[in-house]
Amino acid sequence: DNEGIVKLTADTTSNKSGNSVTAQAAGTVTVTATNNDGVSGSITFTVKENVKVASISLSTADDKNTVEVNSTLTINANVTGVGGETPTNAKLTWSSSDTSVATVKDGVVTGKTASETPVTITATATDGSGVSATFEVTVIAPTSAIPAGLVGTWEGSDENGYTIDIVIESDGNLTLNVTDNGTSYAFTFTSSNGTTYVFNDLEGNTLTVTYDARYPDEAKFELNGGEMTYDEYISLTGYGEFTKII
Repeated sequence: DNEGIVKLTADTTSNKSGNSVTAQAAGTVTVTATNNDGVSGSITFTVKENVKVASISLSTADDKNTVEVNSTLTINANVTGVGGETPTNAKLTWSSSDTSVATVKDGVVTGKTASETPVTITATATDGSGVSATFEVTVIAPTSAIPAGLVGTWEGSDENGYTIDIVIESDGNLTLNVTDNGTSYAFTFTSSNGTTYVFNDLEGNTLTVTYDARYPDEAKFELNGGEMTYDEYISLTGYGEFTKII
């Protein structure tokens, strides 16, 4: 009835006579076959429009956004088509903003080098819709390097007399709390060397912790080599006394 909707191609791949049907455009078409004796039969096809991708949402288990060096993190993609329908083509291409820090293949991110700067992972639809989504991942040093005795809350003060709480978690996250004014600063574990453990924040500040499990009372915390930091009021020189309270 409408050759613009489907295309008939002779089937030469089997011993049976017939044609294959290829969709050409959206619409309804009836295909009729008639043999040499005039006997015929018909079948009606409805060809739907391709459903384009309308949105992509990315997530991880437990909303995790860190991955250790030489470990992987799987990003799950939920692809929705126009009108809430299932897209005809839901395939995605994946890319990393810095492959020296992290690579990605089919949503699986592999940590390469620890960095305080998050890597942007992008998933892009391949159906020509131009739809994409991003997810930021921070690559951290293997947290197995953090000794159990270092994990917890340490209390002390800086050179200016401000009361400081430093909370170190087993997953490599560190929070520096200035209890006098209620401000907090977040750091991520990036490397270790012997009894030295290095944490960085997104502003380029470095908190160096010296900790020997044999002498836990001698733990030292130094921020940016002892220079004044954060609006020129915090000064951790590494010589202040800190005590583990939790």
